Amino acid sequence: MSKTIFEVVAKFGKKVRLTEGKCDHVCKSHPEVTGEIGKMKETLVSPQMIRRSLYDEKVWLFYRFFEDTPVTEKYLMVAARILNDEGFVVTSYFTDKVKMGEENWRER
Repeated sequence: MSKTIFEVVAKFGKKVRLTEGKCDHVCKSHPEVTGEIGKMKETLVSPQMIRRSLYDEKVWLFYRFFEDTPVTEKYLMVAARILNDEGFVVTSYFTDKVKMGEENWRER
């Protein structure tokens, strides 16, 4: 069993965790998020937008814009697979624009 790096209560009261195994996988695929655990947590807890994945209705895409990142100013996207009221991070990366998907919620 992989050790939990963090567990937060994300927007809408959903518990989301990141395990060491998943963190290693994410950082191999997207090295720019290495060391950005604080920003991942902030994005889950206080997103500016949440979308539902087009490919998997159980995957929620949390977005937050950051001016200061390892790759200039970008959105951080944290994808979490949520079953009932808990879930786990499946991937995370910085991006120029919000991806397709059904918008669930947006900060006003």
